[in-house]
Amino acid sequence: MFAFKNGSFGYSIQEFEEVIEALSRKIIDLDFLVTKTIGLDDVQETFESHSKGAMTDIKTIIHL
Repeated sequence: MFAFKNGSFGYSIQEFEEVIEALSRKIIDLDFLVTKTIGLDDVQETFESHSKGAMTDIKTIIHL
């Protein structure tokens, strides 16, 4: 459970460890968050599109 502190919230070390463990065991699947994959040559154009609000992607992965 997250905790509020001074108007902000955060997670405990134990919660981070539990999530990392679940991700490593493939209990949690986050692939649906990756909505675009680009190459290094497309980075500048993608950042420009994001900064103009022209992109609707949730998460972009850059393959090197």
